[in-house]
Amino acid sequence: MKREKKIAFGLLIAFILVTGCSTKEFIKKTKGDDTEVKIIKKDTEYKYYFVEGVKQKMLGNLGQAKGYFEKALSFNTESSAACYELSSIYTITGDYNNAIEYARRAEILSGENIWYKLHLANLYHITKEVDSTIVIYEKIHEIFPDRNDLAFNLSELYKEKGKDEEALRIYEKLEERVGISKHLGLAKEEIYERKGEFGMAKNELDKLLRVYENDVSIMGVLAELYHNNGYDDKAKETYELMFKIDPDNYNSKISKIGYYRKKKKYSKVFEIVREIIENNEIMINEKVQMMLSFISNPGEIRDYTANIEIFIGKLEDQYPDDYKVKAIAADFCIRTGKLEEARNKLKYIIEKGKANYVLWEQFLFIENSMRNYQELYKECEQAIKIYPERPTFYLLKGISASELKKYEIAVKTLEEGLKLMKNDNQFKIQFYTLLGDNYRSMGLHGKSDDAMEMALEIDSENTIVLNNYAYYLSERGYRLRRALKMSGKCVKNEPINATYLDTYGWILFKMGKVNEAKTYLEKAMNNAGVNDPEITEHYGDILYKMKEYARAVEIWEEAIILGGEKEKIEKKILEAKGQKEEKVKGKGKK
Repeated sequence: MKREKKIAFGLLIAFILVTGCSTKEFIKKTKGDDTEVKIIKKDTEYKYYFVEGVKQKMLGNLGQAKGYFEKALSFNTESSAACYELSSIYTITGDYNNAIEYARRAEILSGENIWYKLHLANLYHITKEVDSTIVIYEKIHEIFPDRNDLAFNLSELYKEKGKDEEALRIYEKLEERVGISKHLGLAKEEIYERKGEFGMAKNELDKLLRVYENDVSIMGVLAELYHNNGYDDKAKETYELMFKIDPDNYNSKISKIGYYRKKKKYSKVFEIVREIIENNEIMINEKVQMMLSFISNPGEIRDYTANIEIFIGKLEDQYPDDYKVKAIAADFCIRTGKLEEARNKLKYIIEKGKANYVLWEQFLFIENSMRNYQELYKECEQAIKIYPERPTFYLLKGISASELKKYEIAVKTLEEGLKLMKNDNQFKIQFYTLLGDNYRSMGLHGKSDDAMEMALEIDSENTIVLNNYAYYLSERGYRLRRALKMSGKCVKNEPINATYLDTYGWILFKMGKVNEAKTYLEKAMNNAGVNDPEITEHYGDILYKMKEYARAVEIWEEAIILGGEKEKIEKKILEAKGQKEEKVKGKGKK
């Protein structure tokens, strides 16, 4: 029986009016009239910018709202309300570092304002800073000791951190106040079970069942407790009793599924799954949640693909227009490699206007992996209109524009996306690498180099950046020593990577070290490079330089078959054949 383990931390959204928004008196009496006028003027300016910020935030113009709140804060540096509003904007845009910084300021400036403290606690919890979340909740608990909901949240935090005794103390106090509660009893049982105290855990459930007689959800937890502690007969007996009490109850069926899953009796599992799906009394959301539990289990997807596919198909037949069903069907298709089907299901959801950010992202990633660049370009434009502050969509539009040879648009899009980036350095590297590639295609080599250097500033050991940058330099015959050093790092880290071996050999070739270059190109060819048209062409170039004209022609012809640039390579072949004839004639004269 699954139990809710999440703390009820909702994102606090509150519009705070200017009147009374500061805990400190802003206008103070002064000796000089001019000074007092200046203070009054500052107060007026502050209020104006704050109100404008609230207006723009309500309209969804977060960038403008942020500017107004920053201006308001410049006129009143002790405004907890302005700090809170800035924090909430940074929270919405996913910049949690700045969100926490302003939330801290708001919490300090506001004294005992519970909402600001809860907002800061929420941010700490989102960023998995459990210790800091606990500190804030302990402060709140001291100020509001009679708030049962806040005390329960603190106990859940203690439990999350493994501070079981502290959590139990709070649960006991709450139980003294409110009496025996299902919520509290199950929370206590979970701690006792985790500690291996079977008797105490069972005692909590027995106590609950005396109050909540025949509650199948509590009985499900008891059955699971029996099963986990080796009392299989008792577990089976409890499950049977649950079914006898309420044979159509969804929770009873889910508990039984969990029991048979653990026993690896999947024929029984799928019997109950069929019953749930065919039962029109069970809500669609519950059916979707059940199937999600299978889809998110890699082992079950691997071993029971056909069964899961059948049940998802049944759901789609039952609810042909429901976007939640389409979404899990698309997820299943992605996990089983059916990208075309997944794309079509996600496209249906998007066209119905039901897609959220995650579904949009999945859809566009599929388009990219399927190399549908024309469609991807148009769809990214649409996604950016809906989610203008999501950098992922700018990156994908930049990729599609680059593939369509719209280099100027790609650069502009990527630069816009970079402005939205906060602290995800790996994501920034992708932006800079792609910018470097597009600048190179435009012939702006200086800007290309600058972009690659920015990527290396973030991660100087990133082999993809090192390899690409080294290759760009080698193609221009520029800074070859630096290029060789960068490429050498790649080969050292991945000594059988054909691409890295090719780059290293190509740099040596550009430096005039032809024999060494040949050694590395041969290694590249022996490590799957034989299937790559560019590596094959490079190997032919080296053979030509070594005057092995016949062999060079053979290799170049293979490069054409593999998809290399036919016109360019054919010119090389003609030249090599001419050199071969001259060589033969020269031997004849001798």
